[in-house]
Amino acid sequence: MQKTVSEDNVYFNLHMLRKAMWAVKKTMGIDTDYAKAISRAKTYNGLRMFKKAITTCEEAIFMQPENAEAYYHLGNTFSRLGMYSEAVKAYKRAIGNKSGYVEAMYKLSIACSRLGRIQEAIDITKRAIHIMPHMSVAHKNLGLLYGKSGSYHEAIGPLRKALEIEQNNTEARCNLIQYYIKLDDKAAAKRELRTLQDLSPHAAAKLSHQMPE
Repeated sequence: MQKTVSEDNVYFNLHMLRKAMWAVKKTMGIDTDYAKAISRAKTYNGLRMFKKAITTCEEAIFMQPENAEAYYHLGNTFSRLGMYSEAVKAYKRAIGNKSGYVEAMYKLSIACSRLGRIQEAIDITKRAIHIMPHMSVAHKNLGLLYGKSGSYHEAIGPLRKALEIEQNNTEARCNLIQYYIKLDDKAAAKRELRTLQDLSPHAAAKLSHQMPE
């Protein structure tokens, strides 16, 4: 009877092969500098050379498995490829290596949201806000996540906080107006629309058509 090879064994063998290849490169004097590997991975990602970006991130992980940055950039590459499950794993490894890695938490919440894991995304975003309370984009995203779940009342507070930090955040104000409309709070919606008209007349014009009579 033919034996089946488990996925764990395949992954382990692949891991050992790559580790051996990295050791050979190091022995031969081929560049194994971690910072340079991260720089190359970012460049490859920017050039949409995603296979090379992934390979380079994996090489960096072999060099310094305890470092968070390679996992973070690996997650970014997976996200750009729409491979959100893989991105979630990479971001979680980054956060595991660096507990206060707010940028990774922010990206992790987005990946979870794309997978429909809204509550998990909300919890991660709250954790990021606890660490960095003046991060406007995190408050905005928390509001949008509540909006996605249909919790419009809960969305108002984070969006207003985002605007308190960054008054010219047009996206946050547009969503705030839309949620006030959904909550049938006409006075609040009109007040925010007047403010938006000064910041972005084009965005205000588009939203004015949604305003109730």
